[in-house]
Formats: sequence, C-alpha cells, structure tokens
Amino acid sequence: SIEEALTSHGITSAGALAALLRQGKASPQVREALCIDGGEVKEVLQAFRLLLGAHLVFTYGSLLSGLSNHRHLQTSTHITTGKTEEMFTMVAASPALEYPYALEVQESRPTDTPCVLKGEVYIVDDQVLAQLDWLEDHPNLYKRRQVAIA
Repeated sequence: SIEEALTSHGITSAGALAALLRQGKASPQVREALCIDGGEVKEVLQAFRLLLGAHLVFTYGSLLSGLSNHRHLQTSTHITTGKTEEMFTMVAASPALEYPYALEVQESRPTDTPCVLKGEVYIVDDQVLAQLDWLEDHPNLYKRRQVAIA
C-alpha cells in the first residue's frame, strides 16, 4: 500500500516526502506508490491527508507560478503541472474583470467555450489549505473539490 511504501522509507511528513522528490532521491517503490492511476487516486489522497498531514492541490489562474497570488504557496512544494480531464468554462468576475474562475460546463452560458484547465499541483499543509480557502472565499466564491488531473 502507499502508507507502507512511505513509512518503510521513513517518510512521515509532507516535508520529508517533498525533500526526497526535490532531490530525486525517492526510491522506485515510493515513486510507484505515488503514481496516481485510476482507482489509486483516493488511496494517494488519503495517504497524504492521514499519514503526511498534507493535501494535493491543483492551482490555476492567479495562484500559478509568477502570478499575483502565488506567494500563498511559498512554503508548499510544486510536484507537477497538468490539466484537468474535465472541461470547464473560464470567466472573469467583477466589474473590472479582476480575477478568473472556472465554471462547471452545465453552469456556463451557451456562448462560453469549454476547455480543460492547465495548472500546477502542490503538496500543501493544513495551514496553507486554510489560507487558500480564505483567499478564495471557499465555499462562497470558489468551491474547492476533487478533480482528475492528466
């Protein structure tokens, strides 16, 4: 299991896992255990939450590297880039069109063009997740939910 692979290699925190991944020192067993494929997704997420006290978060828009809100992810570890398997519609909110957000296709206008979201995946701890929820006004303005990433 993922938990066994991580604990047998002494990985008991998100920081320890992030350091191994950054340094390229994660064993093939650990890398294999972390491969998200089909039915393993829930097990990987559960291991991150329960064993490591961490979460995998897909970001897009102003949270991307180099953009205005990326500073909220400074203490987090970027693990990959990807795109959603599901289609969304990107729209700009507020009268000044200041910030982008994704709508479920069924919630969008007929004139909107659905697309996949391109973004970045981070390992974040509870504190960063709470900060992101505050920033994004979850669940009022933005709604955080699980999505499949390709």
